Amino acid sequence: MLEDNSPLPEPEPVDRSPARRRSRIHYGWRLLAAAMFISVVPAGVRGSFTLFALPVSEDLGWSYTALGGAWILGLVMNGVTQPFIGHLFDRFGARKVILICVVATGLATAGMYWTSHYWHVIFLFSFVFSIAMGGVSLAILWPLAARWFVKRLGLALGLLTAGNSIASAVLVPAVTGLFIFQYGWRVTWIALGVVPLLLALPVGLKFLRNWPSDIGLKPDGDPETPMEAQRRGSAPALQRGRFEVDRWWRAFRAPAIWALLPGLAAGGLTASFISRAFVSFATDQGIGLSTASNIHGVTVVLGAAGAMGGGWLSDRFPRKKVLGAIYLAQGIAFLALAMGPGTLTGLWVFAVVGGLCSAAWMPIAFGLVVDVYGLRALGAIWGMAFLSHHLASLAFPVLSALAHGLAGFYASPFVVWVLMLVMASIPVFAINEKKY
Repeated sequence: MLEDNSPLPEPEPVDRSPARRRSRIHYGWRLLAAAMFISVVPAGVRGSFTLFALPVSEDLGWSYTALGGAWILGLVMNGVTQPFIGHLFDRFGARKVILICVVATGLATAGMYWTSHYWHVIFLFSFVFSIAMGGVSLAILWPLAARWFVKRLGLALGLLTAGNSIASAVLVPAVTGLFIFQYGWRVTWIALGVVPLLLALPVGLKFLRNWPSDIGLKPDGDPETPMEAQRRGSAPALQRGRFEVDRWWRAFRAPAIWALLPGLAAGGLTASFISRAFVSFATDQGIGLSTASNIHGVTVVLGAAGAMGGGWLSDRFPRKKVLGAIYLAQGIAFLALAMGPGTLTGLWVFAVVGGLCSAAWMPIAFGLVVDVYGLRALGAIWGMAFLSHHLASLAFPVLSALAHGLAGFYASPFVVWVLMLVMASIPVFAINEKKY
């Protein structure tokens, strides 16, 4: 379904205005800031969906189970359609895909104002919004950043991840909760839908570009000489990977993607624990809700710092070594929980070590995919890789309960995760980049 033999689209006309030539700030950083702004509200809407559960259930008489089912269906649709969205990115360019998805997420969110039947939620949120979310998420914004950065790709990915993580996990849910309390859930849906349409869409139209060559630049802001532009002709200059492919399925012929998939799956489990279960786990162990929430907040903040630091390190050292070390550090964090699940010491060790690693590993894994496979089919390749992470994240509750039931003690899932992370690090360290 994803295979396509069409030629790459032609770039937009080169903008060589004096104002753009004199700018000291690489245009790629502006583009990243715009992309981050565009992605925040849709990510916040998905993260804030549970805040609507109580008022919606009270007004319309629906159960939490029904609303939870709509939310889970949305997660499934977002994951399984990501490879297709990635293929559209490769085929038609970032600008068209992102802007269309911005409009779709805005209209679907605002349309929730008129919700009166359960099928409205299923159609607008679980299908339209969740599928369009794939075009404004990091799974698409990272491939866009890879077109604009080479020498500082890791730092760019880290900054994009950190900004999106903090804004979507802290800022938007807080604002959403305030709006629901003050104006009600219907008006809040309208407000969240208007922001992408009136603010994010103009920002995207102004700043988003498919390739640096569209404005007379090369990656990392290096100027393109007239001779290079003449040689380039009508096709954008593509970064060549060590095992470059132009069809997504050919990537699975090389061992590199298979070395990364176990780590992506293990990362999906660890991310799910931090976002969904950490606070409830701590309170179950006798820790006060306020203390558990504060520790979780530290984890979120350290995750943003770890994303930037890990990206910076991956620009200076082999990415596979940085990624493998992060997997091992995550294993140490879960080992602390397994050895002292009910102690503040174990929780704080996990918060610091696990927090620093929680948002750092995935952009570095993406950077390895770029290094190995290049840019020609990057959207579809990463969409397939992201799917393994997404499915593991969805399987988190079932796998945790199964591990606990088989072993019979609460710390057993943590022991399993330690083993998974250690085993995931081994093939990453063994990736032979020079061979590719």
